[in-house]
Amino acid sequence: MKKHESALHIVSMFAAGGTDFNMNGVTGDWISLENYDSITVVVAKSAQASQTPTLRMRQATAAAGTGAKNLNDVRWWRASHASAATDSFIAAFGNTEAMTAGVDIIRAEITADQLDVANNFKFVALQVTRSGNQAGAIGAAIGILCNPRFEQGVAHQLSALA
Repeated sequence: MKKHESALHIVSMFAAGGTDFNMNGVTGDWISLENYDSITVVVAKSAQASQTPTLRMRQATAAAGTGAKNLNDVRWWRASHASAATDSFIAAFGNTEAMTAGVDIIRAEITADQLDVANNFKFVALQVTRSGNQAGAIGAAIGILCNPRFEQGVAHQLSALA
């Protein structure tokens, strides 16, 4: 069986217990892409037909969100609970994506070269907005950091030198 422990790193972007997407402009944790090639962000929300949160990826120069600005041309995919086997491509690229009725899971893929590296942008975060006063949709998000730039050593790896 192929092992991926050194090639993937999973981080929380929104609280696992759930975040109320009712608030306008909720931004999750800032995640550094400085030592990774890419991140896949997976967002899940409660299945409430009347709720349509809008997702947007942001970029910043520091973990505090310094100089934050929108990350454009993000690749989005969606899946619905009713057809869990479906993972359909939404559009080639987009700046935002709405979690419309029936859409329970959305994923976004961002590569480090999409960031404004010329101006030292190396952090990404997910921002969720929704207008209106209805009860919020509860959701959570994780980030899966892929392909570390500096491969981590394996503690149990045998050395050729004794």
